[in-house]
Amino acid sequence: MRHHIKEEIDMIRNGLSKSQNINYYPDIAEFIEPHTMKLSDNVTIRSKMIFLCTSSKPFLPPIKGLEDITNHTSDTILAMDRLPESIAIVGGRYIAAEYGHFFSSMGSKVTIVGRNKQFLHTEETEISALADRELGRHITIITNNEVIDVGEQEAALANNNDTSNKDKRKQRKNLIIKDRNTGERRTITAEEVLIATGRSPNTDILHPERAMIKTDEKR
Repeated sequence: MRHHIKEEIDMIRNGLSKSQNINYYPDIAEFIEPHTMKLSDNVTIRSKMIFLCTSSKPFLPPIKGLEDITNHTSDTILAMDRLPESIAIVGGRYIAAEYGHFFSSMGSKVTIVGRNKQFLHTEETEISALADRELGRHITIITNNEVIDVGEQEAALANNNDTSNKDKRKQRKNLIIKDRNTGERRTITAEEVLIATGRSPNTDILHPERAMIKTDEKR
């Protein structure tokens, strides 16, 4: 999949580079003042109008211990070269539903944890209920819960007589979740963790504040 995407990106870059009406800079840019941007090679660009098309990146929620464990996002999950026995997906929207269905169909034990009371809460109630019911036949879907802490543990080998090779050990992740109504806590254990809590803008790398551009949490 990544190979095909790279081919398309290369084609677009090639077309932009050869266009006589486009100055194309495959570089990192940032604002230094209003209507003025600077590239990393000290090229300065000025324009009365600037369109920002900087795409987005996976949003990582402030979960205790998340930075200390191996986790995946929608940008990295397909780089895995081995199907996990189990996977916990944090998030209850379409990315969680799509990858949850995929991994369940491939044979993984899947648990989805969403903060909202409704699975796929941005969809119509009937669609959400249908998806919850049908996917729930194969996937454990937990709603109205949030992950508050994660940690990693080393699981025991099936063959207890051979503990010399650590590569044979399977890492397990413990996710502590809390019910948003009752405050009840419980632990979920999975071999892999996918963070599917949405995406955030890449605007910050441009330093828009230098150009007097106001932003909010979505832009």
